[in-house]
Amino acid sequence: MILFVAMVLGAARAGAAGVPSATPPPGVPSPDPVAPASLVLDVAAAMERAGAHRRAVARADLASADADLDTARAPFDPAATLGGGYTASTDEGASQFGRFFAETSGWRSSLGLAQTFTTGTTLNVDLAADQSRFLYRLAEGDLEVTDEPQYRSRLALQVSQALLEGASRRYNRRALRAAQRGRTTATAQALLDEDRACLAAARAYREARRRQKLEEIAREALAVANEQARVVTELVGAGRLAAVESTRARGTVLQAELALLDAGNARADALDALLVAMGDPPGTPVLLADSVGEVRAVALELTPEAVTAAIDAQNVELALARNAEAVAAGAVQDARHGLLPTLAATGGLGVAGYEPSLDGALSELAGGQLRDWNAGLTLSLPLGNRADRAALARAEAQLARARAAREELERGLGQQAASQLRLLASATRRLDLTAANERLARETLAAETARLAEGRALPRDVAAAAQALTQAQGEAAAALQGWLDAHDGIRFLTGTLGEP
Repeated sequence: MILFVAMVLGAARAGAAGVPSATPPPGVPSPDPVAPASLVLDVAAAMERAGAHRRAVARADLASADADLDTARAPFDPAATLGGGYTASTDEGASQFGRFFAETSGWRSSLGLAQTFTTGTTLNVDLAADQSRFLYRLAEGDLEVTDEPQYRSRLALQVSQALLEGASRRYNRRALRAAQRGRTTATAQALLDEDRACLAAARAYREARRRQKLEEIAREALAVANEQARVVTELVGAGRLAAVESTRARGTVLQAELALLDAGNARADALDALLVAMGDPPGTPVLLADSVGEVRAVALELTPEAVTAAIDAQNVELALARNAEAVAAGAVQDARHGLLPTLAATGGLGVAGYEPSLDGALSELAGGQLRDWNAGLTLSLPLGNRADRAALARAEAQLARARAAREELERGLGQQAASQLRLLASATRRLDLTAANERLARETLAAETARLAEGRALPRDVAAAAQALTQAQGEAAAALQGWLDAHDGIRFLTGTLGEP
């Protein structure tokens, strides 16, 4: 009896390893030899590959955020202007001497520098030079008057300072601050997307590994069914079993073949899903490493308090929500400042030179004899100020919305943490139960096979035991996958998924 049990189980294992004890009928897949694989992966390599793909996608968002940051800095960059031109005109008029024509011509040039500061100060420096010439001629007569060319130069400094709205550095830097927050948000969003991609890749890897395991189980079940059919055929030929048992055994083989076909398709679909999660084209040859040893210790004390504290300190999604709330709070502060009226103080100082030569005009300008200055105040107060009041109301509403979203996210993360901890605890218990169930199913199959050899059991009993073993093996593989996924779920919530 012991020899018979060893023969059945040994033949089943040989068939599962690619040496079937019976030749499968046409159309039934036999174990394929290992094809050359362009990718050899374990779960860590799959996560790294998915993360690298996501980082490549995120570079465009980060580049856009950097461009927004440069755009926000641009208003505080100095600006230079350079101009020049030539003008000529002819005019007609009347005087006590009769009608006359006046012709003027000249060139002009200018150079200016402007700078805006975050204090609300605007500074302009302008240097200009021009040359003019005048011709006066009577319409009747020989009188003609021509002036020698005259040169004018002028250097002017103009300063404007905001005293109410716009006098705050924080208010004037609001666009730059928003761009900096946007860059921070883009960086955090890239980290969050990378974590999500890594988590999806890890789960897709384990699903593919589980489907691969289920295909191996289905192939082993087919080998067991073939061996059972052979044994039943021998027993029927010996007159120890009815002929109908042989028919039932062949039906069991057909069912095992169908299960193997379905398992192969599911395995191929899971591998394609893994490839897509890593950013690779479907159908790429890939070889999955064994899942043994892929369990990593969680770098946290798995208590509700410790997990909650880690989420509060390290969760990227929560950091994004808090950043959005801080941005909204800053917008409210800026909107309140915007309620102030616009009051600007202006002042200027200029020196000029006016001589028949350009050198003389510049020398006179340097001497500073021809001076002028100005000072003034400008107040602008919109009556009703509805636009600024509406902007404040809108900013306050956005702050309330951001605060509510952050509080809702905190509650949701707390619920997810409690759920993941419960899931991990149940997954740990499920590992033990499914392992024990698989062991009992193997023992049951061995016992039923022995009873069949003694004539004390029917082939259907052995088939039921084999089916129970297949189910127990699938449940054990699913339990391992669930246990690992529960660990990574907690690591994702606590922001430690990418840590070793």
